[in-house]
Amino acid sequence: MATDRKIKYIRDFQLPESIAYGSGQFKFKIIGDNGAKFRLQVKNVDNHVYNWESRTFSATELNKSLVRTIKGANYTDTFVFPEAGKVNGYVFDLFALEDDCSVTKHVSYVEVRDEAGAVDTNKSVGSNSNLLTRAVTQGSPVAVNMSSIAPTLADGGEVWNGATHSSQALGSSLSSRRSAKKNNFKITVTAPSGKAIKIDRQPLVSDIAVKMNAIVNAWSSDYLLPDENIWSGAARGTDTTNAVMSGTDLVTMTTNVADTMAPGDRITGTGISASDVVTVLNVVDGTAKQFRASQNVSIGSGVTLTITEPVYYRWPVANHVRLTEGAVLDPNHAKVTANSHIAPYQTYLTRFYLDESNCEVNESTITTVDKGFEPIKPVGNILTSSYNRALTQAGEIIFNNPQVKSFESTSHKFYMYGERNIARFMYAKNVKITNLKAEIETANIVTTTISDASATGSAALSDFDVASVNGIMDDVSVVSGPNISVATSQPIVTTISTSNLTLTPGSHYVQNGQTLTFSGAASVITITGSVEIDDIGDNNTTLYFDVEKFLTCA
Repeated sequence: MATDRKIKYIRDFQLPESIAYGSGQFKFKIIGDNGAKFRLQVKNVDNHVYNWESRTFSATELNKSLVRTIKGANYTDTFVFPEAGKVNGYVFDLFALEDDCSVTKHVSYVEVRDEAGAVDTNKSVGSNSNLLTRAVTQGSPVAVNMSSIAPTLADGGEVWNGATHSSQALGSSLSSRRSAKKNNFKITVTAPSGKAIKIDRQPLVSDIAVKMNAIVNAWSSDYLLPDENIWSGAARGTDTTNAVMSGTDLVTMTTNVADTMAPGDRITGTGISASDVVTVLNVVDGTAKQFRASQNVSIGSGVTLTITEPVYYRWPVANHVRLTEGAVLDPNHAKVTANSHIAPYQTYLTRFYLDESNCEVNESTITTVDKGFEPIKPVGNILTSSYNRALTQAGEIIFNNPQVKSFESTSHKFYMYGERNIARFMYAKNVKITNLKAEIETANIVTTTISDASATGSAALSDFDVASVNGIMDDVSVVSGPNISVATSQPIVTTISTSNLTLTPGSHYVQNGQTLTFSGAASVITITGSVEIDDIGDNNTTLYFDVEKFLTCA
């Protein structure tokens, strides 16, 4: 009798790989032949079993599995998860059943591996036994904040030094694997003491960035690109020889060589042929004022040598994951070439040909791309999270501008702008930022009092002292108030000298102690907008307005 039993197949088991941190529900589908029978059991990380009747987990009730027969081509149901905080999620065990009438089997096992080379059980198909297992991870809370930043901040004289950038959390409802509601935000940028900020234009989505630190490893010749001129950078400096060198590789200088050069630098000057590439092998070789050259040289005493550090386009990084083409390299780092970002590299081939049209023979050229190199190249094994998201992987990155050798073995900041790059960085499905506005709120409009004994109301003044100049910007701030003449035009502050303001046009019969209002600039700028993130990833993230793109501080 058993040999006559019909064989039915379960062909697929579809459910999400990860779910929200809080309680909720999701639909699942078991695809198979009409009449295929199964038993579905779910366990949480505490090894408690799901009761399909009460929709709860229990340590004792082990007989509440879901037993069903597929009618048609699939079985669809809803799993209600009542728990929060089960970061490792749930295990779904799908057993194929048999009885006197039929035998249900899973289709043959087809293995699928992830980028790291590990078996991806959720994407693999079928089973070679009666059991097929799927895992659903439950995400932990994801913190998303909105703030602002001045990327060139901290270079000594930078005008934004001392500015205060407020931060706002974008709501506790944001969590992994869910569509987040629209979150409104309101942040402020406060000028450093004695400075003011003006709005150049309204902020754009392309002004908002995420920030990532990446370690750039040591450069080697393996990363040299075709046609690359490694001596195209600016000279590091100069130094003068302090002895006559004749056919020797030991060169004596007037200053300590460790202060002016490093191994790998090129040395040029009188006595060295322009076609020779003479580099520094060792510094402080012999004495503190001597270096060892890559070949013998003959140089007179008192000769000025130019020292040039090599520059390279391609660099190894410890982790390229979440870096994107166009990512801006830290503009504030002393070793970074200005205006650098991640970009592809191309070499070109020029061909000559004869154009014999119109009874004339002309020599022409055509230039085409010979070789192209991608801006980011993964290298080696990839480490993934429990959600099967990429965490770290070594790689190679290329910049649009070459970087000096001493750029290596250092952690560097990278800024990635715009909704698409932000979503990729967060592993979010979609990021939408709308209703952006920068303004000087009424409460932050600048007012101050005249503090000048010469302001008697009977003398026409073009300049006078005030109690505070904070938030007032010369050639920007427009002045209004009692006794301010607008006969020709609204006066503007044209000069600020300590506490003294010069107005153009002048001749105002102002009085000591009276209050004036200054528009056009302020100490505090308010930025508002809305953020909607669909299917947030796993990473706590801060989104930054790059204030240098649309505000001026002076």
